Amino acid sequence: MQERPIKAHGDLASEEVRHSDCRYRRLFETTQDGLLLLETASGLVSDVNPYLVDLLGYAHGEWVEELFWEAGPFAHSTDSKAMFADMQTADFVRYEDVTLRTKAGARIDVEFVSNSYDCEGIKVIQCNIRDISDRKAREAKFQRLTHLYAALSQANQAIVHCSDEGELFLQICHAAVKFGGMKMAWVGLVETDTLRVRPVANVGEDTEYLNDIHVSIDANSPFGRGPTGTAIRESKPQWCQDLLNNPLSSPWHEHIVRHGLAASASLPLSRNGMVIGALTLYAGETGAFDEAARRLLVEMATDISFALDVLAREVQRKNVEEEIASKNAILETQQETSLDAFLVVDENRRIISYN
Repeated sequence: MQERPIKAHGDLASEEVRHSDCRYRRLFETTQDGLLLLETASGLVSDVNPYLVDLLGYAHGEWVEELFWEAGPFAHSTDSKAMFADMQTADFVRYEDVTLRTKAGARIDVEFVSNSYDCEGIKVIQCNIRDISDRKAREAKFQRLTHLYAALSQANQAIVHCSDEGELFLQICHAAVKFGGMKMAWVGLVETDTLRVRPVANVGEDTEYLNDIHVSIDANSPFGRGPTGTAIRESKPQWCQDLLNNPLSSPWHEHIVRHGLAASASLPLSRNGMVIGALTLYAGETGAFDEAARRLLVEMATDISFALDVLAREVQRKNVEEEIASKNAILETQQETSLDAFLVVDENRRIISYN
């Protein structure tokens, strides 16, 4: 039987170091967080793990031996030097909301945490960089829906209390901006002779935008193929998640850029079954109108159209009452001024009127 060789103490220590280094490298290279190692004194990047390379698109060689504030996405951030100064003076630093740009130009929200420790007499800073884009997107979605629920509630209150269309339209726009988080809101009604959509109510910081734009429902006009004109013409909501990259909104791109508008929702409004105009909302970020947001806004537009029907019936009722009162006044005048005698009796032969 062959005897196993007895390892010297130095060999055992060396093997333990190799095992430890192997475990460290495996952890460093497989973890699903970005890891960045810095030399505390100089700020040079000594290592970066594959996850961070894949996340941000900068090759390993574009990090290593570069100064922290000149490496990868940190070269494009004005806060990088201040961040490194914080990391040098504190053992633990946490930034909960940092936005980095990938090499391709995409924006990624990350949580940035740094820890300082001694490694064989050398002080090292370890940076953990976690992608929180999905979490931020969920938070933004929840915030948008919370705002839209508040806007819908305010819109329904306006529907109950407003006594005419002009007041209703203004209150709806106010609810969309103040409570719904929209950058701007306006209501436009169709001028049947010109087919132009005329703004009748608007609220927002950039409402001068409406002074210069031309919107039509004419499909043959470039000004009629945008979201608002199409929504009215086709009697169907139009959602534009990225105004600048939508060719149909090109006639208004200059205004869109100038006023920081990113996405829009145009919802047709009807009265007595006929589309008369649209409510158009603008958000300051692309992709603002997901499915849940769309359902709420369609509900709002439906409620507004119902209110317009009620107001129209009320106007019709008042018109009928005024017409009856006018005719009665004419008859009474004719009766009082007639040279003939008038005597009006009811079915029981009681006198109810005479001149």
